[in-house]
This record gives sequence, structure tokens and C-alpha cells, in this order.
Amino acid sequence: MTKHVSHYFINLNTFYKTPKDRLHFLQPPPFDLFSVTVTFTEKNIMIVTCVYVHVKPDGIQSFIDATTANHHESVKEPGNLRFDLIRQANDPCRFMIYEAYESEEASAAHKNTPHYLKWRDAVSELMAEPRQGVKYEIIEPKNPAAW
Repeated sequence: MTKHVSHYFINLNTFYKTPKDRLHFLQPPPFDLFSVTVTFTEKNIMIVTCVYVHVKPDGIQSFIDATTANHHESVKEPGNLRFDLIRQANDPCRFMIYEAYESEEASAAHKNTPHYLKWRDAVSELMAEPRQGVKYEIIEPKNPAAW
């Protein structure tokens, strides 16, 4: 057991009143605390959605303004990992919104936020065709700390 881990277990003593309560927590853990492998389940798979948008030429700046406002609020949402607006290099009317959330639930909750609903209504008439959202599951990095 490392000095850091020993210190952690000793400090736990202050939270438990009887020696019997402490005994369970004084045992070393059954794994190395610094090499824990994350096992993925449906609940902890990052959800990425790429939303492809074709904007009418006269609506480009309005689309950018509305989407930038949506971006600034979306990155504050619980479970949001990224919310990027990018434009296609060879066509200024084509955009992609890259949305990454910690879970399907967090991604779904985004669609009920006031800023998303405001954005949806503001940009609907600016699009040359309906937007397309394509969902992806992250393969790498596997460690959620790297998301």
C-alpha cells in the first residue's frame, strides 16, 4: 500500500465512531487504485451527434449568431462534453454541429432546454434543407477522463 493510500485509509478513521466500523475501511482495496479499468455499459458510453446543416446563402450570419448563442448555453448543460460549430471549408453554406454528451439521457435532455428550443425555431427558416443528425458511439478514448 502506498503512502498516499495509507493516509487515505487512516483519515477515514475520523469518520467512523467504533473500531468495528473502521475495520472494513482499513483493509487494502482488492485492486490497484492507480490502474482501474473502466467497464463500459450503456449508461457510460459517450454519445456523439454530428448535425449536418445546409444553410441558405442569405441566412449564414443569422445561423452562426443563433448557433453561437445555443453553443454558449449548451456547454453549461450537465453531461455536455463538447458542443462545436464548424463550417465546411469549400462551401460556406454547409455546417456541422458536433455534440458530445456523457449519456443518451444527457443528449436527450438537451432537446428540452429553452436555448435549444429557441435555436430550433430561429434557424428553421434559414435552412436550405432539413438538418440531419447522425449519432455515434465513442470507441477511443475508452477512458471517460479523456473525454
